[in-house]
Amino acid sequence: KVESEKYKEAKYISKELDEKADEILKVCSETFGFLFSMDRAVISPSSPMLNFPFHLIKDDKYLFEEVRVTFLPHADIANVLKDMDVKDGDEVLAYSDPKRSKLVYVEEEIESIAKHLNNPVILKDPKLEDLIKYECKILHISAHAYQNLSKAILSYIDLGDRLYLKDILKLRILDLVCLSACETAVHEFKQDSLGMPTAFFAA
Repeated sequence: KVESEKYKEAKYISKELDEKADEILKVCSETFGFLFSMDRAVISPSSPMLNFPFHLIKDDKYLFEEVRVTFLPHADIANVLKDMDVKDGDEVLAYSDPKRSKLVYVEEEIESIAKHLNNPVILKDPKLEDLIKYECKILHISAHAYQNLSKAILSYIDLGDRLYLKDILKLRILDLVCLSACETAVHEFKQDSLGMPTAFFAA
């Protein structure tokens, strides 16, 4: 009986949260409705908007179906990227050993991507010293990742060894990074621009 009452209470709270979430998203969709008139939008949110689900904004369709959207952890980065001269470099695909990480289909993901590249370097559970050997025109990482919300500098990507933010800064990245990992777009609220995206931009 006690469990039944708790279940009813939890169900009521869940329904109430869903209703409030729908109301909030409706207001936000109206607020950001002007974005639908654009071909491309560059969004650089600050707290408390850092974790706002912009991908849920919709008119008849969701924003991402209608507009090409780019996120920047800090607006100043746009000026850096605009003037950046992209050089030729290595195409690196790094991933966690599925036997250790329990990531299903990670090898299939890497194989699928490799077919679209010229001469990719494929690294399973690479150490930092393995990664810094390359000047990465393209770096794709498939792994677990963890964002420490109280101390962002302790956030890391799990590639067997932990790749912390300070390690990311040592990488040589020329153009494109793709992070196929959880929590890699999350920031620390107290320090708006401190997170994995910022570290990769800085690299």
